[in-house]
Amino acid sequence: MKLANFDLYNAICRLDVDGVKCILDAGKCCINGDGSEIGLPVIECVRIRKRREPEDDDSKRCEILKLLVQNGADVNIQSFPQLMFLGNKETAAIIAAKNGHLKCLQFLVDSGADLSATSSKSKETVLMVAAREGQLHCLKYLTQCMPAFLLNPRNEAGRTALMLSAVCGKRDGFLCLQNLIESGADLEVKDGNGDTALMLALEVESNRHTDDSAILLLEKGALVNTTGRDQETPLTRACRNKPSEVVELMLIKGALVNAVSQQGYSLLSVSKPKHLPTLLRHGLDLTFCRRNHTSLHDSVSGGNAVALRRLVMNGFPPIDINVHDAYLRFTLNLHNGQTPMSPLAYALYFIRPGIAKYLITNRFLTRFDIAQLGWDKAIRQYLHNKGLQARRCLNILDFISTKPQSLRDLCFITVSSALSQDFSLGFHRTRSELETCWVCKPTFIERVNRLDTPFIFKRELLHQTASSAICCSSWNDITLGEENSFPPCQCGECDGILTV
Repeated sequence: MKLANFDLYNAICRLDVDGVKCILDAGKCCINGDGSEIGLPVIECVRIRKRREPEDDDSKRCEILKLLVQNGADVNIQSFPQLMFLGNKETAAIIAAKNGHLKCLQFLVDSGADLSATSSKSKETVLMVAAREGQLHCLKYLTQCMPAFLLNPRNEAGRTALMLSAVCGKRDGFLCLQNLIESGADLEVKDGNGDTALMLALEVESNRHTDDSAILLLEKGALVNTTGRDQETPLTRACRNKPSEVVELMLIKGALVNAVSQQGYSLLSVSKPKHLPTLLRHGLDLTFCRRNHTSLHDSVSGGNAVALRRLVMNGFPPIDINVHDAYLRFTLNLHNGQTPMSPLAYALYFIRPGIAKYLITNRFLTRFDIAQLGWDKAIRQYLHNKGLQARRCLNILDFISTKPQSLRDLCFITVSSALSQDFSLGFHRTRSELETCWVCKPTFIERVNRLDTPFIFKRELLHQTASSAICCSSWNDITLGEENSFPPCQCGECDGILTV
């Protein structure tokens, strides 16, 4: 009996229809398994898959399946308990859908395969597996033949077939998602972490398939202001992972631009610099930013002049942040992550002379700039090693070290630094202390507005001046140490992304 089952197994692996028929006609094998290490015939028929499998192989598999069922094979049987260590126990229908054997799947369903059966570990139905693997033809067939209540069951992680197709990332994953939506799958089911299909699609790093899936869900009416367990909105994830077109569409659909997560993160805290101009145009309020003030430094390092200009004009404070980039610390001989660097220092390090001139003209300076930058040997040596490429930045560094600051400017920078000194918190505090500070402390704008000072001084502290509105394309033309007069920006470029 065991030898006959071994011969049957080999015949199935070769897709030898005649060989399988001869062995079955001999009546010496156990059609539903003999308890040995050899797999179940009906399972192995759809499990084994060759590379570049010919199109007629699915037909051969289906013929073998018919022979097995005619001889008493159970279409709903799973692997033996002894084989649990191999992983999920799955039915033949689940495996056929996973491997894209449409004809086999159709025959199994016609023969009474249970479409509500789940795998032993992940608790996934045949529809979920087809969605996860992006098997479009199998999924289309299943949505046509199965009852509507089987569209929305959830697996071990609480995810439905719709959710699995939204994060599939394969060529046909988008089409699977489209088919499930048209079949009536629920868009707003939440998984074990409180995430919807839209939130899962937005959590995946940008690629063509998941981006298209997110856009489709938005166009089909997925909620844009739902929140997960951490109170993070879909827009937050889009700003972190997705291109501008997805972010823009979400804002058009009514996504809240000033939502704050449970940990105190606003969109300004997590967004990529390229999204900041769009968010600010749609009403992003900087007073909601309680945590992670590195967005301005990120804009400087990336040369995103438009985002930087809008941050400065909207009252973002000049602050020093601790350097954690290993390569930057190495090149500047910084031996720990507690060394602060200003936006101006970043502009010089990343060879952004236009940005550096703009920051100096607007007195967007910190204590680091006044006390250390002009005499920092490591930065000077780094720029010197860059040669002609960094000549303009070296000239700016010379200007800082030789041009004395006026008493008025020193007072201005002192007040600005005092108001923003605790925005970059050290690592010596406990997590609970940090959380309390992040959520409860007033923002820079709120502190400025509370000052008992003339209104014009408050405007200068918030950089709401003519010089902050200088067109990005003119920054390289700024002459340091002289009065600069530039016409109001009317170029239209400042609404896009311009590298300086």
